[in-house]
Amino acid sequence: MAAGESPGEYVTARAFALLFGLVVFPGTVLSGPGDSDCPTIVSQSPFVTHTLDYLGLDGCIVGSSSYDPAHPDTGGVYDPDAEAIAALAPELAITSEWMDQKEWEAVLPEDTRALVLGGFGGMDAVVRNVERVSRAVGREDGPARAERFDQKWRAAAEAVPASGERVLLLSSCSGQGYTYGPGTWLFDAFVAAGFDVVADQSGVTHLEFSDQRDDLADLINHSRAQVVFAFNADAAEECRAITAERPFRVVSLPTEPFQHPAPVIVHGLERLTKEQDRWSVGP
Repeated sequence: MAAGESPGEYVTARAFALLFGLVVFPGTVLSGPGDSDCPTIVSQSPFVTHTLDYLGLDGCIVGSSSYDPAHPDTGGVYDPDAEAIAALAPELAITSEWMDQKEWEAVLPEDTRALVLGGFGGMDAVVRNVERVSRAVGREDGPARAERFDQKWRAAAEAVPASGERVLLLSSCSGQGYTYGPGTWLFDAFVAAGFDVVADQSGVTHLEFSDQRDDLADLINHSRAQVVFAFNADAAEECRAITAERPFRVVSLPTEPFQHPAPVIVHGLERLTKEQDRWSVGP
């Protein structure tokens, strides 16, 4: 409850939010701490928070990582704050596969259940996360929810009017730049959308930028990429400054819907559909 807000105003706002959610998103269960199907949860990675939000469980989160400032801070993905987590006494704590299961359990209070999620390796893992989180919070319909999400993201990909454009997927065109190749959720999503994702290496690969070396220009020249998708709103000018042997189109996209292996990728695919004129290179 915000300062100066009366209990009656809070209840009314809460009731309106529940009604809005049920009307706009039928079938969604909106939960909050104290509900029987809503254990208190620490989310130690933004993609975990996105998955919880998709399942209507955002209200169950009592703490989250430093990269996810909407909730009380529980430290970094690699260096969680054990004291902060203990103070919150969560029933369930979820982190990413960057931390080993036993290491994560050692950080948590004895009574807190630990869950480690993958997802970076492909869209199948993102789908499995929907089922695993559902099961962890006691929902028996986890497989059905996962199946519905699988159908939803594939339908969003199929709606993208791509026709084999040769594309590179980049985090940025300078500094700590990375490409996304086979074995990543972004590769799966863009291939399903009809793009030809050109990448020399599997997984997430670091690019080196210096006065002596420009991996991106070399990659563009070698792969004959037609479009560079950069998941950073500020990356467009940096990418256009790359000197390559052939022309290519730069399309900067917002980080949030793309760089989390979570159901939010659906919003990213929908954006690609609406913005075809930015990336289509024609016949």
